[in-house]
Amino acid sequence: HIVGTPTAKFTGALEQNPLIQELQKNPKVHVALFESQDVILRSLDGQFRGVNARGVDPNGLKDFLTEVKRLQKSNANTADLWDPSDELQEGEVLIGIDLARSLSLFEGDPVLVIAPESLLLPPGEAPRTERLKVKKVISTNLSDLDSQFFVYSRGKALRALQNNPGRQMGFEVRLADGSQAESFKNSIATDQFQLQTWGDRNADLFFALKLEKFMIGTFLGLAGLVAGSSILTVMVLLLTQKRRDIALLRVLGLSGEGAVKLFTQIGLLLALIGIFGGAIVGWGLGWWVQNYPLQVLPDIYYDAEIPAQLDGPLTVVTLVVACGLAFLGAWLPSRSLVNLPPTDVLRAKN
Repeated sequence: HIVGTPTAKFTGALEQNPLIQELQKNPKVHVALFESQDVILRSLDGQFRGVNARGVDPNGLKDFLTEVKRLQKSNANTADLWDPSDELQEGEVLIGIDLARSLSLFEGDPVLVIAPESLLLPPGEAPRTERLKVKKVISTNLSDLDSQFFVYSRGKALRALQNNPGRQMGFEVRLADGSQAESFKNSIATDQFQLQTWGDRNADLFFALKLEKFMIGTFLGLAGLVAGSSILTVMVLLLTQKRRDIALLRVLGLSGEGAVKLFTQIGLLLALIGIFGGAIVGWGLGWWVQNYPLQVLPDIYYDAEIPAQLDGPLTVVTLVVACGLAFLGAWLPSRSLVNLPPTDVLRAKN
């Protein structure tokens, strides 16, 4: 939920930083240290592949695999995930299944790690390399992870590349409630770390979703206005056709306010049948999709289901606005037509 990376003012080691030590003592959060760097992998048969190697501690690896199992709880392949109780030993790594296939690697095979800066060395100078062993090939059914997953234990691998200028260190914080990430970030803010919440790191995605929601809401609002104008049109046609009948009722003693009330009730009755009938059908379909998601998206997505969530407050607001439009659509034409003098209407030929 929160990722912290050192700034220029950071000094010392991550393990000895007071902020990290304080977070590790907090039972309500999970703290894990990590390091990452871009490397080149070379298999024994000479195949190359560039990946982002990520060094984690046992807590970070356990939290990550637990989250993957939660996301893929309905998939039988989660049994292939590595058991974090068996810690990575010296020189051992975990790799994704797609990465292993691209390099023709199997469990127990050696792999050579080369620093990307070695490509810029002059001829004849030996590059910095390190030989590692594939502990296990992991399948998460997430294409981005399976093609780039390369994890090692901090301090037990890639020590020859510790001075790599592209190496980045930091810590991760997982909260019990992810919605509290922003407030928690503000409470631990310091000039030694640059802190980013999961919302900050996915700001572009959330902006796109907000824009999509705004546009969908706009078009649905326009559809509601069209429906409201339809009610207005129907009431105008109804009252126009019944002008002589309204005039006769007025002559027989029906008051103007009574006529307005009568035809407003008729318009509201017709509108409310449509409003609440549509609400019941829509709520039922929404409940069904929310509890029984449709598996229609292709496998390239992390989740093949179409997500849905019933929003009670939004539904209530929509119904209130729809009833307001229905009332105006029924009351306005009734108010304008029943105020016509009955004698003028009866004298008219049509």
